[in-house]
Amino acid sequence: MDVEKDLAELFLEEIKLHRAIEDLKQELESCKGYDREAAYNSVDDCAMNYIYLKNLERFFKQQRRRTTEIDHLAIIRRIDLDGDGKINKEEFLEAIRA
Repeated sequence: MDVEKDLAELFLEEIKLHRAIEDLKQELESCKGYDREAAYNSVDDCAMNYIYLKNLERFFKQQRRRTTEIDHLAIIRRIDLDGDGKINKEEFLEAIRA
């Protein structure tokens, strides 16, 4: 019974996270001058046509955000739809679309 309760709580937390992310995506899209392609290029700083751990590390350092390799792996795992360990442009653009 505790397992089911804990699982339900996990799902509820996932729903809250999803809602918060969607709100942020909508806010981002409503910003004047927002361009998804430019957003992608700001993370794919070496123009390699994919984003991997080092791109994310550099991006967050530029933004003066403290993140870890585990955080970067979590982002890749969430966005990487084809499971190749990196984020291609299509995956990125879909992930930030509200």
